[in-house]
Order: sequence, then structure tokens, then C-alpha cells
Amino acid sequence: LDEDKFGVRSFLSRNRSLQILNLEGNHIQDESVEAIAKGVMQNDQTSLERLYLGSNSMGDEGAIALSEMLAVNTSLRILGLRENKIQNAGARALLSAMDVNTTIKEISGLWQNHINRRFVIVAIRRLLL
Repeated sequence: LDEDKFGVRSFLSRNRSLQILNLEGNHIQDESVEAIAKGVMQNDQTSLERLYLGSNSMGDEGAIALSEMLAVNTSLRILGLRENKIQNAGARALLSAMDVNTTIKEISGLWQNHINRRFVIVAIRRLLL
């Protein structure tokens, strides 16, 4: 899944009916996650509610692209990110997107990444305050 090599970005920018997209375990890297995020961002009529990107090779750049998408998206409810290479910078971007996104209900698997445990504790406290 190189940068829109398979037309993922253009497909997601036009599709109105897809509700669940599971791309777990496909060796997806940051560039492809950016294509996915941009495609969803460009589609103001997307029905995508669940996006699973676990067990890939996504790092901070991919997580930052997803956070930019989350800042404007109103359909996504669940984002699965288990077993990637996301570190503190990516987690921080996702957390910041949660400040403006009111529809996302679950980002699963963040703890199964390379995020500093202290950062996680501070982030949870911030969400609870």
C-alpha cells in the first residue's frame, strides 16, 4: 500500500457506503496511512465508522496524519491501532485531536505501541479532568 498505489486515497475520498475498513496485518507504513487519512478527510459524505490499522508498521507520522483526519471527521467511532510503532509524538497528536472530535468513542491498542508509560498516565489524567 504505497502512497495511493492501489487507489486507496481516491477510493476513500469518493466512497459513501463503506462503514468498516479492516487493514490489520498488512505491513502498512506511514505513507499509506497518510493516503488513507487524506482520502477520508476529502470525503465529507463518508460513512466510515470503524477503521482498524493494527499490526502494521505505522509510526508517529501516520498517527499525526490520522489525528489531522480526526480533527475534521464526524463519522468515525472506533480506531484500532494495536501493535504499531507509535511513540509519544503520535500519541500526543491523537490526544490533541480528541479535544475537537466529539464522535470518536474508542482508540484501541495505543498501549501496545512504543509509548512511554508515564505519558499514558498523564494523558489519562488529562482526559479525566
